Amino acid sequence: MVVRMVLAGALAAGLGSNAAAAASHEREPVLAAVDLVAPSLLNGPGYSVSPQARVVGYQARFVLRTEYGEIEAESVEMLAIRIAELPAVEALHQARASTVFGRAMTDALRTHGDALEQVARNPLQTLADLPQGVARYFNGRLRRIGERATKLGDRAARSLKEDGSPYDAVDGAMSAGRTTSHTDRAWHDKPRRELLNLTRSELDHGRARRVWAQRLGIDPDTRNPLIHPRLEALGWVAVGGDQSAGWGIAALGAGVVDALGTSRQIHDAVWQLDGPELRARNRARISPWCPDETLLRRFLQHKAFNARLQTDLVEATRALAPEAGCDALLETALMAATEAEARFLINALRLLHHHLGAQAAGGRLRPLGATLVFHDRDGELLLPLAIDYLAWTPQMQRFFDHPSIAGPRRTLLVTGSISLRSQRELTARGWSLVPNLPYPRAPDYAPSPAAPQLASNRH
Repeated sequence: MVVRMVLAGALAAGLGSNAAAAASHEREPVLAAVDLVAPSLLNGPGYSVSPQARVVGYQARFVLRTEYGEIEAESVEMLAIRIAELPAVEALHQARASTVFGRAMTDALRTHGDALEQVARNPLQTLADLPQGVARYFNGRLRRIGERATKLGDRAARSLKEDGSPYDAVDGAMSAGRTTSHTDRAWHDKPRRELLNLTRSELDHGRARRVWAQRLGIDPDTRNPLIHPRLEALGWVAVGGDQSAGWGIAALGAGVVDALGTSRQIHDAVWQLDGPELRARNRARISPWCPDETLLRRFLQHKAFNARLQTDLVEATRALAPEAGCDALLETALMAATEAEARFLINALRLLHHHLGAQAAGGRLRPLGATLVFHDRDGELLLPLAIDYLAWTPQMQRFFDHPSIAGPRRTLLVTGSISLRSQRELTARGWSLVPNLPYPRAPDYAPSPAAPQLASNRH
C-alpha cells in the first residue's frame, strides 16, 4: 500500500513537472501585421496586406493582395521586397505585354521543339514550395556536413558526369551507345548538335533575362510568381529572334522601363555576368577569408544561393572581415535548403557588421548547432538572429540551454520582437537583448559601366 502511494505520488509529481514545463513554453502566434511592419507599408497604390500574419518558423507570413493575384511573403524582409517589385509586376502584366509573351513562347516552342518546352516548363525548378521559416537552424543536429564535403570532395559532380548531365561530358555518355528510340528519348538525351544548340539557347536566355531584370530593377532569379514566368518569357523572346525581341521591347515601352529605374540593392555583377563568370568573381573575392577549395566549390554550386544571394553572402563576409571561422560559415551555408534560410545567414553577417562596425574586423565566427555565433576582439559573444518573432518554444529552450554558449558576456541581436516569456527566460540566463533592429540592407551599389574586376586580396 505504501509503495503504491509512493508510486502514485511520484507519477503525480512527474505529471505536474511536465505540465509546468509545457506551460512555460509558447506556440508561435498569429499577430497583427501592424505590430510587425510600419502601417504605411500595409496599403499602397494597387495593393494591400492582410491585417494578420502567422508566425511560422520564427518568420511572419504575410498575404499581399494585388489586382493581378495574391502573393505570400514569408518574412518582413520578403514583404518589403515583394512590394518593391510591384512596379515590375504592373509593367509585365500590361495587356500588350501579355499578348507578346504568349506569341513569343509559341514561336520559341515551335522552333526548339519538345526539348525547349521541357526547359521552359521547369527552368531550374525556380518556383518551389514556400519555405517554413528558419526553424531548422535551431535544431540540435550534429554538424557533419562540412566534414562530408571535405572528405567526399566532388562526388556529386562526378555523379552528374556518370549519369549524363546535359552540361558535362557531352561527348561521352550523352552521345554514345544509344539504345532507346527517338520517340522515347528525354530532352537531355538528344543528339550532340541539338544538345549544344539547346545549351546555347539557355545561355542566351539567361543573358536576356538578366538584361530585362536590370531594366526592371529586380533580381533576375526572383521567385515572385507574378514576375517569374513573364521574365522567363522575356528571355525566350530575345532568344527567338530579332522580330520577337522587338515585340518584347515595344510591349513594355521605354517610358515604363525608364520610370522603374534599377535597384541599387543589387550588385551589377549579378546582372552582367554569366554563371561561371560570377562564380569566378565571387571565388576571388571571398577566398582570402575562405581558402578551403572544396567548401568553396560546393558553396558556389549550392542551389539555395542564387546569383544574388551568393554575391550578397560574399560581400557580407568581406564587410565583416572575420579573422577566423569562414569554414564554419560555408558549412552553415551548405545546410541552407531554401531562399529564406540563405537570407537568414546573409542577414546574420549584416547584423554583426551593422552592430559592431569597424570593431567587427578580427572577430571569429563559430558554429552553434546549425547556425553561427561571433566572438568579437574583446571576447564578447554575439548571436545574430534575423527573425521576425522569437517565441519561447521547446526548440528555443534547447537551443539557448546549449552548454557551448555559456559565458559571462553574451548579446542577442534580433531584427524582430522578443516575446515577454522569451525576454524573462533569456535575461535569467544572462543574455543582453537588442531587439527590433532593422533588417540590414545591402550597400547601395553604384552602377558601373563594366563588370567588376576580380579582386584577389582584401584591399
